[in-house]
Amino acid sequence: MKTEHQKLLLEIARDAIKQHFSTASRPTGCGHGECGATTEGSGNDREWTRKKSPPAEGCPTVSAVAFGKGWKGGVGADVPDELLEERATFVTLTLNGQLRGCIGMLEACRPLAEDVAENAVSAAFRDPRFPPLSRDEFEDLKISISVLSPPEEMTFSSEEDLKEKIRPGIDGLILQEGFQKGTFLPSVWEELPETELFFEHLKLKAGLPAGYWSDTLRVFRYTADYFSETVS
Repeated sequence: MKTEHQKLLLEIARDAIKQHFSTASRPTGCGHGECGATTEGSGNDREWTRKKSPPAEGCPTVSAVAFGKGWKGGVGADVPDELLEERATFVTLTLNGQLRGCIGMLEACRPLAEDVAENAVSAAFRDPRFPPLSRDEFEDLKISISVLSPPEEMTFSSEEDLKEKIRPGIDGLILQEGFQKGTFLPSVWEELPETELFFEHLKLKAGLPAGYWSDTLRVFRYTADYFSETVS
């Protein structure tokens, strides 16, 4: 991804959060859901999903506020074409080196710029693991964005075969067993650099025992463009 596009996406995320402080207290009924939003992290988080709802009449969406444009069913026409493509993203917020919120999508369902704006606000104010971000915290906030490639299902004959095919530091993984599902972004390798630990913690995140294995287990991998900045 071009550096200028990364900078623009970071600006969109920052402005979306900043603008939310001035709009959140208005009794306009402007809440917006996410299509398949999920938390992400190295702990045992729960996933959460809400249907995406249309904006109230006369109410700008998060994306429209971030771009400083009126809403016409999508982001503005003068946004670079690459940022209008449907892409899945995660926005991760950290404060003093500690996770402060992380929300994103595993599958693309809206334009890249819009997805970043929505996920930034959700990570700051709607991550069920944390209280809403305060204005004081915002000034020291680090914003990180991961733009995901489409997930590809992996084929393997055993757990050992799977582990040999996983690329540490490169692959983000989605683990699924029936209705139980969890994901780790490629950036989690920084915390869990060993494949064994990475995979065990991913199982725990999906609600499975660390030593769990089944022939029906499904694993998908993806890569991500990752970039970040500190607000102040």
